Amino acid sequence: MKDTKSNRKKLSSAIKQAFADTHYPGDDNLLRNLTHYEADELMQDFLGKRWEDVTVEKAYFHRQSLVLFTEEAFRYYLPGFLIAALQASPGPNYGANDVLESIFCRLIGIGYNESYKASLRSTIHNFTPEQKSSIEEFIKLFLDGESSIWIEGYIENVKEYWGHLLP
Repeated sequence: MKDTKSNRKKLSSAIKQAFADTHYPGDDNLLRNLTHYEADELMQDFLGKRWEDVTVEKAYFHRQSLVLFTEEAFRYYLPGFLIAALQASPGPNYGANDVLESIFCRLIGIGYNESYKASLRSTIHNFTPEQKSSIEEFIKLFLDGESSIWIEGYIENVKEYWGHLLP
């Protein structure tokens, strides 16, 4: 998928449709570690909130904190983060691709330990086929927009979790 404004809009619609019936995980099932120094901010921004309420600013601010979500909360909020990443444009406080790259790396397990990688496999397994398809299109869009130098660093991880996407 070529990275164009039109394709980003189509992909955003596909993500909305794929995750339309996703259920909130519950207030007590948002974070893996409530004592983490970012836990209070995450709870403030996500407790009782819908994935449709994730803004570009909120996605940017919490882009490195996705690993703190439980599997259920990650599955629930992922569409909001994906759509925010697709809508991001350069702003005074962040780069347009910061959210996109952070979410992409979370989806392919870059820089995470084996426990996280096992959790990622479980998370991927529990997506519906329609959800997986929309996530795969997001990954393809990211890969198509990156330079070959960056892609080489991602290939092994993409193969491990989403291998059928690569030739």
